[in-house]
Amino acid sequence: MLGEDTLYMPVRELGKRIRSKQISPIELTESYIARSERLGPKLNAYVTITRELALQQARAAETNVYGYLLAQVQPSGEIQFTFRRLRESDVPAAVVDRYKPEFAHWCFAENSAAH
Repeated sequence: MLGEDTLYMPVRELGKRIRSKQISPIELTESYIARSERLGPKLNAYVTITRELALQQARAAETNVYGYLLAQVQPSGEIQFTFRRLRESDVPAAVVDRYKPEFAHWCFAENSAAH
């Protein structure tokens, strides 16, 4: 399990560590789930933890490191985590223009070649 220092890192830093293979999305997800199961009852923070769904999406994220994790609180109080894939075509044109289209394309092409 990852330590609390890692779990409180900014998302950008976690993303950097996932991309460089210092940590895996599965390891990160398991650590967050373990912390949630440990603290949830004390804080009365969750109705349901969707363990299998989160792990399934972490496994998908391991082969697709360009994306984001979306957390949605359902009316029942359940927190649902969904990994959303980010494709090159999803990047706004203004962002691509700012960093030059060749660089934006290289980021995605380089990532795809690594996997």
